Amino acid sequence: MTIDPVPTSTYRLQFGPTFGFRDATAALPYLDRLGVGTLYASPYLKARAGSTHGYDIVDPNALNPEIGSVDEHAAMIAAAQARGIGHLLDFVPNHMGIGPDNPWWNDVLAWGERSPYAKFFDIDWRPLRPDLHGKVLVPFLGDHYGRVLENGELRVQFDAGAGTFAVAYYANRFPLAPASTAPILRRAAGDVPALRALANAFAAARSGAHDERRVRAVRRRVRALEHDLAEHARDAQVRAAIERACASFTADPEDAHSGDALDELLGSQHYRLAFWRVAVDDINYRRFFDINDLAGIRVEDAEVLAQTHRLVFEMIGDGRLQGLRIDHIDGLYNPGGYANLLHERAEALGHPLYLVIEKILAPFERLRADWLVDGTTGYEFMNAVNGLFVDANVERFFDRIYARALGRTLDYHEVALEAKRSIININLASELSVLATDLARIAASDRRSSDFTFIGLRRALAEVVAAFPVYRTYVVSEDIAPEGREFIEAAVALAQRRSALADTALFDFIADVLCVRVHLQRATHYDRKAVLRFAMRFQQYTSPVMAKSIEDTAFYRYLRLVSLNEVGGEPTRFGTSLEEFHAANRRAAQRHPHGLLATATHDHKRGEDTRLRIDALSEVPAEWSRALRRWSRLNRGKRGDAAPLAPSTNDEYLLYQTLLGTWPIAWRDPGTVASEAYAAYVERIVAYLEKATREAKIHTSWANQDAMYEAATQAFVRGILDRTSDNRFPGEIAAFAALLSPIAMIHSLAQVVLKCTAPGVPDIYQGCELWDFSLVDPDNRRPVDYAARNAMLARVSADPAAALASWDDGAVKLAITSSLLHLRREARETFANGSYVALAAQGPWSDRIVAFARNEIVVVAPRLVRPLLDPDAAAPALRLSEERLPVPAAAYTERFTGARIEAVDGSISLAALLNRFPVAVLLPIVDSRV
Repeated sequence: MTIDPVPTSTYRLQFGPTFGFRDATAALPYLDRLGVGTLYASPYLKARAGSTHGYDIVDPNALNPEIGSVDEHAAMIAAAQARGIGHLLDFVPNHMGIGPDNPWWNDVLAWGERSPYAKFFDIDWRPLRPDLHGKVLVPFLGDHYGRVLENGELRVQFDAGAGTFAVAYYANRFPLAPASTAPILRRAAGDVPALRALANAFAAARSGAHDERRVRAVRRRVRALEHDLAEHARDAQVRAAIERACASFTADPEDAHSGDALDELLGSQHYRLAFWRVAVDDINYRRFFDINDLAGIRVEDAEVLAQTHRLVFEMIGDGRLQGLRIDHIDGLYNPGGYANLLHERAEALGHPLYLVIEKILAPFERLRADWLVDGTTGYEFMNAVNGLFVDANVERFFDRIYARALGRTLDYHEVALEAKRSIININLASELSVLATDLARIAASDRRSSDFTFIGLRRALAEVVAAFPVYRTYVVSEDIAPEGREFIEAAVALAQRRSALADTALFDFIADVLCVRVHLQRATHYDRKAVLRFAMRFQQYTSPVMAKSIEDTAFYRYLRLVSLNEVGGEPTRFGTSLEEFHAANRRAAQRHPHGLLATATHDHKRGEDTRLRIDALSEVPAEWSRALRRWSRLNRGKRGDAAPLAPSTNDEYLLYQTLLGTWPIAWRDPGTVASEAYAAYVERIVAYLEKATREAKIHTSWANQDAMYEAATQAFVRGILDRTSDNRFPGEIAAFAALLSPIAMIHSLAQVVLKCTAPGVPDIYQGCELWDFSLVDPDNRRPVDYAARNAMLARVSADPAAALASWDDGAVKLAITSSLLHLRREARETFANGSYVALAAQGPWSDRIVAFARNEIVVVAPRLVRPLLDPDAAAPALRLSEERLPVPAAAYTERFTGARIEAVDGSISLAALLNRFPVAVLLPIVDSRV
């Protein structure tokens, strides 16, 4: 069956050791019944053993055996295609997992710069430290190198089957250079003289030449010697002698000099083992953010791209894959060039490719028009639609609530700047040093800039990066796009104003280099290629700085209304107006009508219904303010004596929002909740707050954990949620959540309707067709019960409106999701390429109605509904009266209720429409046009 590469919808599945290809195949009948158009898979190429996310790929040309076999993968694809369901794969071109599972990385460690895979990884073989020239820093030790070695934790190991040696450190294994086999075999030769000849042969099999032919010859010779050694080792006596020789290198903790031989052996390697904390200052390979065991790869090199994409291109070429989601495209050297190459290669294979990219856009930023992509993964829609359900009129009131709770005023921009400087100067300091070294070399090449010092350039660069307004620019030549030049010059100007550096000419030089115009000055000694290369490498640095400092730090420090602290979001944008929402949709329809529309992802900070529940606080600001004061007094005694400030007032403020956002709808009386379920919920909150406080990096962090603060905070959480009779707090949380839930439930249905009908492709994150009260990963990657969902869908799909009566279980959300996904299949062209026209409601509450037309289909959804709720209804319902909506046709059938809706004088009554069911999608009745 031919599958249209542009999906009608996508459904994201998280593959891993507990959910494989067979599980996905079993879920396909349900997904088909749900109406899903495309199976959207998390990375499933071969990753490190035990990987729960798949982003640590170690072999991009093999399937992950923990997820399933080649046959099981083929069965999944065949079963999906038989149902007309396409396939979209999350692909990772930026980095690989490194360690004992990665043969390319191990070859680099064994052969250094002479390895054919050396150019695969983004390694600086000539870093600032002379002792690292020609070496890779490998920061995987749990303590300082000397201590680890002298404690006997490093051991030489022999792989008898392969005839190779490595140094083992717990689960890690670092291969030894082939020449290092010689001293080991010489020690073994005392017991087995025949090994001496092999030792001499290994010693001779070395080459310092750059000539590829000679290097290949040496590698062939070494492979033959390793084969010979493996043959010798089949003899038990030989193997035992080698094992004794290996053991002789292990240091004795009681003998200070016993580690000298191993130290000398390690000193001759193409890498230097180091304490993991050393990476902050000295690492010389590009990482994914600050994760030591994820190394950047150079897909800008044609050979590297071909080798890392072989399986993916095979799957595109034979029709197994219709689309790719490109992970972290901003980490690449030339993102636009890479995306365009993928598109062109797919065209050459005869299979047009649906291509979306993980790209976070600033509110004032637009996706490049010259990139051959269908759009982004949808963070911009997620934040725009979420803002519809935040009341912008109470922003100042929330400022006062937050300031009173903290006892001080926090300015988000100052918080973000402080976080950026911290990430630059601590977490990603070594990468900045690499950049500064390259910039200093450029400066030294001409007398006009030769007085600029490394230290001065590094400080100025740090300020420019901290001032950068976007994730990155996209300089690829001297012909820079105007917006790129504007972003660079704005950042440099701001950095110069903030800086205390005496020599401000540094900033002018940096601006000229980043804009690739320094060579246009009268001086002619600058290397144009070096300048362009620096400008492009600089862009690979600003993106991880932005992500780590904003999403993973500032968003855990500035907590005014945490539903706004979402990936790609801006905590200071307090709400989205109808005009802004419609304008964003019109742009999407014109520029990228097939981009993904997300409301939940594997990377979200809070589940879509958690977010909406917290949004609802903006509709009850007075009640929220009173509750905070009451809860602060009520729970003051739950803090431990050893750490009276744990949790901090800021962390406590986050905790209360988190509890209100995640509290299960059905738990109206905490005392009646089953003990096991309640305990599991408490531990989820404990785990979340531990992660949140570590991400904030104020009282504790991943790198420097404060055990006392964390223990006291955990005790506080368990204490305030304890269900003893004298603790009123759980009951108060339950009552407040019950106040917010009807508001959030109607908003959730509205969000589903808007996502499934706006310009773009709706993406359903696994399980979110029911209420999604998850938090950040790993909480949002819990198993999904597809059998239960299938049974529920069979019960409610015929009558979505009837499911509203039992709204606690989320069946109503499931029903309307399925109805709309099927509608998108039925009216593919309307939603893929149809027009978008905003419709303005009339009446007292007109600003609470979001409405638009896709061709002749009319969509209507409410927002900020608290004043519109019907207090007498058994289930959440609206009570509108005078509001009307102009519509293009004379009569419609409402999708969820089946009701016939007649237009009078070109408009319909919203009371007649939404008081029956709180959202509506109107299908024109044939021959009824005015």
